[in-house]
Amino acid sequence: MKYWQQVILYLLYHLHGIYSQPQLPEKAIRNSPSGSYAPQKVICPEGLHVRQASIQGPLASQEQEYVTSRASKSIPIWKEYLSRVRLHDFSVEDFLEKAEAEGGKAGETLPNVGLAFSGGGVRATLVGASVLNALDSRNEEASNARTGGVLQLSNYVAGLSGGSWLVGSWAISDFPTLPELNRTVWRLTNHNQPMDLATIFQYPHFIKVAKEKKKAGFLASLVDVWSAMISAHFINDDDEGNEVLFSSIRNVSHYKDHTAPFPIVTATSRYKGTGEIVIGSPTYEFTPEEFGLWHPSLNAFIPLDYLGTSMQGGVPSHDDYCVKGYDNAGFVLGTSSNILSQSANSQPSGTLFRLFSGLWRLCVSGIYDEALIPNPFVGLGVGFGPGSGYPGRCSGDFDLKKYNVLWAYLSSEDRDSDKLCLADGSFAGEDIPLWPLVIPSRKMDVVFAVDARSDGRQAGSLTGTGYSNGTSIYNAYLKSQLPEYSAYPFPKVPDPALEFTEKGLHQRPSFFGCNETSPLIIYFPNYYAASPTDVATVKATYTYKTYPSLSIHRKALNQLMFKLFKIAITTQATGASFEDGFSPGPEMQGVLDRVGPIDKTDWAACLACALIDRQRIRNGQPRTVQCETCFWQFCA
Repeated sequence: MKYWQQVILYLLYHLHGIYSQPQLPEKAIRNSPSGSYAPQKVICPEGLHVRQASIQGPLASQEQEYVTSRASKSIPIWKEYLSRVRLHDFSVEDFLEKAEAEGGKAGETLPNVGLAFSGGGVRATLVGASVLNALDSRNEEASNARTGGVLQLSNYVAGLSGGSWLVGSWAISDFPTLPELNRTVWRLTNHNQPMDLATIFQYPHFIKVAKEKKKAGFLASLVDVWSAMISAHFINDDDEGNEVLFSSIRNVSHYKDHTAPFPIVTATSRYKGTGEIVIGSPTYEFTPEEFGLWHPSLNAFIPLDYLGTSMQGGVPSHDDYCVKGYDNAGFVLGTSSNILSQSANSQPSGTLFRLFSGLWRLCVSGIYDEALIPNPFVGLGVGFGPGSGYPGRCSGDFDLKKYNVLWAYLSSEDRDSDKLCLADGSFAGEDIPLWPLVIPSRKMDVVFAVDARSDGRQAGSLTGTGYSNGTSIYNAYLKSQLPEYSAYPFPKVPDPALEFTEKGLHQRPSFFGCNETSPLIIYFPNYYAASPTDVATVKATYTYKTYPSLSIHRKALNQLMFKLFKIAITTQATGASFEDGFSPGPEMQGVLDRVGPIDKTDWAACLACALIDRQRIRNGQPRTVQCETCFWQFCA
């Protein structure tokens, strides 16, 4: 490399460092129109309507503008990142030539990267946070390990359940560095267990907050109580987030500057609160701009500002008022993590349900264990066929007998219900929120998927411990194989009961879709690295007394109580800190040995190979020998 090129890269690196320094969480922005948790009736804006689309698009204009702007600014960041990951026989200039000439365009001239964080309670929040920190260039150790910077290059980040707590808390606090978010906001050394005496004493307060919504004349349920609890722990606000809306993310600096990934939180629906949740159940998404769903029979979205407004046929049902303030941030995160809908099972959520419902009956009538939202999509439905971007329901490949269990849900009965009953997105079997990222209109090239689900003998148990075994990503693949979902490109995934676990894919990073046209998925499962990381899903308090053998103590926990390595995480419930991360040691080599004999310093390069592969194809460039070796090692 010539001297002048080295000088330019040096300047770019340090210019990039202006927003790559450790950042404290900002206080959440209060923007509730009522000044409380309750929504408020307002005058309808002119032209308010439900936006309908096909899976080919268009996206919301605000989202499209966001991603376009972010990609256009990312050429220098790609240049800096690719210049330090030590790719052999690879020309950064040639790779970025098209982007330099035509401008940075996600999924066209530059790779389009998304991050997906699974459910799994606080375990998932912490595992996901450790991975984010490992990909963050503001973490000096991550940059030295050559994995830092992937976060800055990612255009989307999606979270579900415990993953939504991470994504939502992070975005609302203006996307700070993760150790600071944990240290100053999450307070996980407090007595946070749902049945802790200190928590129980707060229940009357949480119910009082939820009751404000009911008194104001809006739908309320036990999930509003749950949401108040979630908000108190994950929203950086002195009033526990009662006046903070999810749409407030639009007002934080990194969002306004388009220097952070576009956040998405997902949930699923239970038809009229009684229907069965299955793999074909609708997946709803909350973004800072919209609420809606991509589904074979209904692709529809409403501006998030006016969530809660009664709509009929895509326009307001009432001439005299609409609703604002329904998108309380805690309510969005509580909806995505609504485990109360599982109360029929012999789980702690059943105990919570009985406790909440007993107290709730003292305050208001009517018991619902789903998050209730007035259905803005009543009377709508693009339907099957060309208008929706999906194949026809009369396709010769459609075996009604084979899929009759799912058919009622594929027809999206939600469009005929006056209210949506939303629950934890994982109840449909997809703990990783991959679905919104593989929608063709978002033109995703690669998704970094973090799986902190608990599978095996205690799968579904909120108190049991366990690691993921690939069930979630396999379920997403199975969904893509349903005829009505065939328009969604998704890589082939082996059966967890057979090839997946036989190959040890649940124990180390893997690439799916290496030689397919679908988005490439970098699968990153939570698994034992240097110490156990399989804490219970409902565990919310971490103290030295709980795990003395793992050397947990308050100071270490406030530094996020993980030890991170260049390839992976030793993850939560260890006494080491973020600052100890990425230390080359025998623990990391043990994780790499699960992949095969590969030098431990190659992981960062292999990660880069996966990120650039789809753009390499668009550029008409061959894979390098180094990347071919990486794919041979990591491709499932």
